[in-house]
Amino acid sequence: MRAACALLITLFPCGLASCGRGARDVISTGGVVWTRLTPSQRLRYNQLQGLYVNEQILFFEEALAEAVLGALLRQPVPGGLEPSLRRFREDEAAHSIMFRELNRACAPGLYTRDDHRLIR
Repeated sequence: MRAACALLITLFPCGLASCGRGARDVISTGGVVWTRLTPSQRLRYNQLQGLYVNEQILFFEEALAEAVLGALLRQPVPGGLEPSLRRFREDEAAHSIMFRELNRACAPGLYTRDDHRLIR
């Protein structure tokens, strides 16, 4: 889990924002001019960006996937697709647990009462 946290909070969001790769005045997806940040500000920005991306994934895993797959499973499903849809829903639920646990491991103080602190 430590390795996953390290990857989440340093490399993943930096790659998404095209930051710190020797570019000049790269503006991140959040509008931050990367070259104007101190190293500690860059690290914190990456941490928050990683948590934010995880929150988005968790939101869609829970809200959208369950709503869509649940609605499909309440209907007659053609061609024997029901077992696959049930498995898909189970997989999404497992992913939700994984993303929730990762955020809580990386920032336990933020996620004591709620899974979504950066998105509302």
